[in-house]
Amino acid sequence: MKFKVFLSLLLIGFGILFGVIFLIRYFNQQVDSRQQAIDKYLSREDHPPPRIPRTVEIPDDIRQKFATVPEKPTLIAEFVQGGYLQSVKFSPTNHNLVVSMTHSQDNKKNIKLWNIHNPTTPLAEFSGYSVSFSPDGKILAISDFRDIDYGVKLWDIAAEKFISSIRGLCFDAAFSPNGKHLAVETLGLEFWDVSNPTKPIEAIKLKGKNIEKEHTFSVDGKLIATIDSRKDIVNIWEIDGNKVIRRESIDVIDKKVGRIEAMKFLPDPQNPILAIADNDEDIKLFHPPDWQNYTVIPAGNVYDLVFTSDGSTVISGGTNELEFWSAESGNRYTSIEGYSDYVKCVDVSTDSKYVAGGGKDGTIRVWDIVHFLPSRQSNIPNVVVPIYFLPTNRLPQTDIPEKIDKILRDVQTFFADEMERHGYGRKTFEFEKNSNGSAKVYLFEGKTADEYYHEYTNTRVMKEIKQHFETYNEFYFVVVDKSNEKKPNIPTSAEQYLRQKKLNK
Repeated sequence: MKFKVFLSLLLIGFGILFGVIFLIRYFNQQVDSRQQAIDKYLSREDHPPPRIPRTVEIPDDIRQKFATVPEKPTLIAEFVQGGYLQSVKFSPTNHNLVVSMTHSQDNKKNIKLWNIHNPTTPLAEFSGYSVSFSPDGKILAISDFRDIDYGVKLWDIAAEKFISSIRGLCFDAAFSPNGKHLAVETLGLEFWDVSNPTKPIEAIKLKGKNIEKEHTFSVDGKLIATIDSRKDIVNIWEIDGNKVIRRESIDVIDKKVGRIEAMKFLPDPQNPILAIADNDEDIKLFHPPDWQNYTVIPAGNVYDLVFTSDGSTVISGGTNELEFWSAESGNRYTSIEGYSDYVKCVDVSTDSKYVAGGGKDGTIRVWDIVHFLPSRQSNIPNVVVPIYFLPTNRLPQTDIPEKIDKILRDVQTFFADEMERHGYGRKTFEFEKNSNGSAKVYLFEGKTADEYYHEYTNTRVMKEIKQHFETYNEFYFVVVDKSNEKKPNIPTSAEQYLRQKKLNK
């Protein structure tokens, strides 16, 4: 009897087990099917529209009613260096010169000096662990601790020859802003007097128990920030003649696992704010004299950062893009895409005309940003940007700017009424305006005829708008001018479009 009970329980157990297995497989299949459907939807191929040029020009008197669409940065040079780029720097006196460095196992010829007008052949090549321009742009300081002749070498750019060297175990070297000192990272931090570059003289040795690494100077050279290698604490030191005095220690990492990726001083001698990026996915701005963190920029993964020369903008290198942030508010202005992997290093020319970035894909890209740095009214929070989207086969309505202005003002009033009715006071939004107070409407000319925009209108229109406007942190009022007629089988390529036009004839 006991055996029969045992056998029955065993059969019931197997039945439950197989039932559970069946249910698990069923649910897994359902999850897989759902995921495949999602993947298919998200990866659905939306071919670029057939580019159809405008056949009828917009009259000047109508075009003048609209604002011009802002320019996007122009890619002006690409240097394919290979490897994993760790550093890129502009010459402080000639924005056509760029020096870059990769890290490799042998570090042979891993430092290259480029002219942006000749992106195929470097002007010079070196082996080393770090590289830095002198403030007058005449000398490169190249450190190397793995070469048999290890130390720091000073190289004359114009004469194309080495001037002198500093022997010793050197991991990094950087000139002070006045060019008098060269900060050399050894097992501590040493300052060498290079007023006479042919005869460097050891001047100051930083006193500390741990290795101070990743140093950066304030713009006037009076402060230097270093990273305590043991604790990832940032120390701020004051340079006073031949003395270096620690003024503050900042505990940046507030999580159990973290590291500091980059740091730079704001280029303002009166207000040398220190920007520090860590892998906690933000950039923190620490303000003197108490060195407290008053601004946090939610930048995500950041591997390097730099300020523009006027200090208004922080440019960060992250995952597949460069991002532009307001140093005052922490808001993101816009971004530059075009990278296939992490952007490990970034620098901006002293005139803020060019920005260069490179990283894991081994390519340095130089962008012209002279018309791109944010200065538009839309950077003010809660400002709506009015856009009139016009396909190439349509002419603008002559009174559309006035219509959009009236619509926005009516909605403003409605919004204020609703806010007041719900007890929040008479608050409303603003929109971009011309000098005469009317709505500043941007005329955005689409790439093709309006038939293309009948399907997935929002997606297709916004995809083109995003190429010129930043949609991350702004509000848009977009009016799309298209016909009411919806044609079946909308072509999705130029070839299909021409074939259909021929059949229609």
